[in-house]
Amino acid sequence: MSIPGVAEAQQAIPAARDEFAKIDIAPSAGNIGDPILKFFSKNEYVTLEKLAAAILPAADGKPGAIEGGVPAFLDFLLSQSPAAKQKVYREGLARLAAGATLHALTEPWTYQPPADPFRRFLREAKADILQATFNSREWIEARSGGRGAGLDGGGAGHR
Repeated sequence: MSIPGVAEAQQAIPAARDEFAKIDIAPSAGNIGDPILKFFSKNEYVTLEKLAAAILPAADGKPGAIEGGVPAFLDFLLSQSPAAKQKVYREGLARLAAGATLHALTEPWTYQPPADPFRRFLREAKADILQATFNSREWIEARSGGRGAGLDGGGAGHR
């Protein structure tokens, strides 16, 4: 059984993965306004935005994680998550902000979660980012040609 959109997402990830070896977490000039954050600090949120954009950028007319509102959704989700998951994200984002690389994302997936906490964070964050993007209204509408996916004509996304 294949998960809808996974093949497209894998194709959207650039082949030259080294370009994502390190995330530049400096805020971009295009950021307008500050979101009202429920869990993340502003610096953590900016780092999460950069990570989400690196994991699933927009491509071929399909929205990426940013266009799907994934960082804002994850901010809400983590505010309601168990303390252990919150800790994984806080520590992982701190490592990214301190200059850690994303090379672990290129390692083959295994059933056994990584022992290293940062690698475990990257694995969890990637899964959360992909799932939230594929469940976003923007992704569903793009896949359905803008027709929506719910009985009410709207998308079945997370907003």
